[in-house]
Amino acid sequence: MNRLRIFATRITAHFDWLVRQVENHEALVSSTLDEMSRHAANAKVQRKRVQRDGRALRERLVELQKTVALWEDRARTAKSSDEQKALACLQRKKRAEKECEQVEAHLLEHARMEEQLKHSLETIEEKLAHLRRERNIMRSRESSARALASFPKGESEMVADLSEIFERWDTRVTSYEMRGESYCQDIDELEESFSQEEEQQALREELAAL
Repeated sequence: MNRLRIFATRITAHFDWLVRQVENHEALVSSTLDEMSRHAANAKVQRKRVQRDGRALRERLVELQKTVALWEDRARTAKSSDEQKALACLQRKKRAEKECEQVEAHLLEHARMEEQLKHSLETIEEKLAHLRRERNIMRSRESSARALASFPKGESEMVADLSEIFERWDTRVTSYEMRGESYCQDIDELEESFSQEEEQQALREELAAL
């Protein structure tokens, strides 16, 4: 019985772990994206090697073409003085031409493979960019949903209470503002009274001086 209970406990713990893994969608997506990124990085490395091999093949082809031309010139030069030597030069030319054909065939296959790798990498990078955008969107949606879900069930009552508090607050501030305006108006009237008296006094003094 104890063994059965222990076994059941282990199964339950493992099931809970699986549920947590399934529920942690962001971690699963990020882990998958990281793995895809590693594969894409390895593919880029392989493509660079393929490109280097292609450059080496093209350089080899240029050398062989020069070799073909060289042995042809030598055969042309030697044919009037040494026929056997000229024939040997032509044999070397033929070998170089054959190798040229092999390199050209390799280059065609190599170019096809390189183009395929390029297309595959572009597809992978586009897919990665799309998945990263989807992950960011889901992150934002989940954050917003959690923020909304964090409000209590009586959210409407809370909002109503807050609205009422804001109204009372606005009323009090408006009252203060009206008092301040009244005070400023009293100051302006007092200043105007003094200004009129000072102006009348100045006019009297000017009149007396006439």
